[in-house]
Amino acid sequence: MRATLPIFTLLFSLLFLPAAAADTESADRDWPTLARNAARGLTASTDPLAWNRYGYYQYRAGVTTEAFRAYRRSLALRPGFAVAWNNLGALHLSLEEYEEAERCFYRASQLDAGYSKARFNLAVSIFRQGRYYEALRTYLRLRDDDPAYAGRRGDWQKAERELRRALDDDPDDPVLREAERRLEQLKQKKSAYDW
Repeated sequence: MRATLPIFTLLFSLLFLPAAAADTESADRDWPTLARNAARGLTASTDPLAWNRYGYYQYRAGVTTEAFRAYRRSLALRPGFAVAWNNLGALHLSLEEYEEAERCFYRASQLDAGYSKARFNLAVSIFRQGRYYEALRTYLRLRDDDPAYAGRRGDWQKAERELRRALDDDPDDPVLREAERRLEQLKQKKSAYDW
């Protein structure tokens, strides 16, 4: 059991997952207006960046059908566009379509092996499917390749929500039970030092 303790520490790093895999932009942006402005002249556009940006604004505005259409148009114009694949994956992830999200993140990370955000999101989608060990391995590879990116992904409340969600799906998983125990220890330590 001693050899696996570092794994549980890393599992917590993996549990610090954002709901839609990553954007921390403020909610006070006027996404519908940004989407309307981006849509001007877009119909005839052959610019995959413009379609991707429009898709992102629609996604943030909560207009998922239009976001899907925009991301797919971007990818039709430039099939090797890793950012659009990642964004399409984030949209699937937000809709709890984890297998499709995994395919998109995998494609993005294959197109650009240095695209840490896509690799992190791939770990998220695998984790959400209950494949915890595989998610951990994916995360560890990212951590080894880009420790600075992996280290920035921290949020206790989101980690706890992810753990509770996973435990609801698989209450007897020994890895999750150990993770729960360690999370409680870390929370007590955090409150003791008032971090």
